[in-house]
Amino acid sequence: MAEQISVGIATHEQLRKRALEIAKGKRKRQPGEPKIWFRSEERR
Repeated sequence: MAEQISVGIATHEQLRKRALEIAKGKRKRQPGEPKIWFRSEERR
């Protein structure tokens, strides 16, 4: 049986903030959190 994957969708700013927090050691990836992320095209 194929492995199930989960994907995340977030705005560019949310992805940037998440990446910087992980790089600075302020955040760790949580179990069950998506490993694959896509940028939302929604503009506010």
